[in-house]
Amino acid sequence: MKLSLIGKNFTALVSSNFLIQFVRFLTIALLARRLGSQAFGVYSYIVLIITYGFVLVEFGLKNVALRELAQGRGSKKFVKQILKVRLALACVGFIGVIGLCSMAFSNGIYFLPTVVLALSLFVDAFLLDFVVIAQEKLVVQAIGNVAQALFLYLGCLLFVHSEGDFLILSWLYLLSHVIWISIFLIAGKPFSLLPENRGDNVSLYHTAMLGVPFLLAQMLGTIQFSMDLFLLGQFHYENWLGDYSAAIKILALSLGVINALVAAIQPRIAREVHDLKSPGLQNLVHSTTRMIWLMLLPTLAGCWLFGDTLIYWFFGDKFLLAPTLLKPLSLAFTLFCLGLAPMHALFMSHDTRLLIKTMTINSLISFLVITAILALGHPELVPWGMVITQGIYMIGAWKSVGMWGFISYEEIKTFLFPFLLMITPLLMQSAWVSPVQKITLAAFGYILGLFAMRIWTRPWFIAILGRT
Repeated sequence: MKLSLIGKNFTALVSSNFLIQFVRFLTIALLARRLGSQAFGVYSYIVLIITYGFVLVEFGLKNVALRELAQGRGSKKFVKQILKVRLALACVGFIGVIGLCSMAFSNGIYFLPTVVLALSLFVDAFLLDFVVIAQEKLVVQAIGNVAQALFLYLGCLLFVHSEGDFLILSWLYLLSHVIWISIFLIAGKPFSLLPENRGDNVSLYHTAMLGVPFLLAQMLGTIQFSMDLFLLGQFHYENWLGDYSAAIKILALSLGVINALVAAIQPRIAREVHDLKSPGLQNLVHSTTRMIWLMLLPTLAGCWLFGDTLIYWFFGDKFLLAPTLLKPLSLAFTLFCLGLAPMHALFMSHDTRLLIKTMTINSLISFLVITAILALGHPELVPWGMVITQGIYMIGAWKSVGMWGFISYEEIKTFLFPFLLMITPLLMQSAWVSPVQKITLAAFGYILGLFAMRIWTRPWFIAILGRT
């Protein structure tokens, strides 16, 4: 079977994402060991708030621009208008980050590092990844991501040795973003294939208004996904931030690969979203979800059967609560990922009213559930609260596009055999088998099971990676 363009792009993105996620994970593990549980939790929390700021700076215009470019519209003037809007919003985001972090950490110790970290919002305003993706220059995207991850890791390895180096860490974070954006602008040459002006006279105000619905939906979606960590900080559970962040970082390994798949199908989704109920879009969403299942099964097995060992290996013995948190968080993560494909289609569509309605309901439920748990003084139940909210999110995502992601009996058999071959070594209690050997046997068993079930002949597999 020959690979389609999506297949080639997905292969390139997955290869680079494995490297990127590996390097980023090494960075996180290094920081966790050198900063300690509390400072590591603070760093993770500040970066989370900066993520909110970046969503504001992006202003939903990435989805608008990607859709316009993928459908043959857009120009250099249009992209330049986006940059002007983003720079203005970077000022607002900068102030917001400083304010939220000051509320969470009122002692002022981390104020200056927060300012330096928040300066990255002004750099990120120039991120033109949507042009690179629309032109399907995914190699440039991979190079930029790898360079950013490597720079941050090497900088932390050489210059960050204790909690006292927190300010140095913030400068390294900022410089890594400068390198990242520069590669997109120089190597990607985002303006090279765009027409100067298609005869449109799009005003700055009109350009900004195009992104408002997507901004609201994306901000709500980002907050809903990270409501647990955000509220832990705002309720001043600082001692929980480190362990909670460590558990989340374990799950980030799989999320990177899944995001590579979603990024690879973005151009095709953008071309199909003119009708949310079209057979082409429904087939693409269903097929993508089946591919996501292939990546989620190893994640679930590893977190439930090997989670405590993974936490100890990568973060040391200071994160005692992280293994307990990891199990329910892996369930919440699974439900979130199963709703990614339909929700992504909704994000790219013109039905912004349905998009905002869906995300508002999900975010409100998440806020109420997590707030109630923390107000009652039971932070240990927060991961289970996220299982509830992400389950509602998944149901809402599939319902919003008028279809359901149920797996047929034949597909269950396809996944079950590799899954059994994978978990059998992990359940072995023999003293003769080391943890490394168990993981190796589990990975080999899973791959062997996929080959035995002739995974490459499945219609949903061919629909994503085959030449269509």
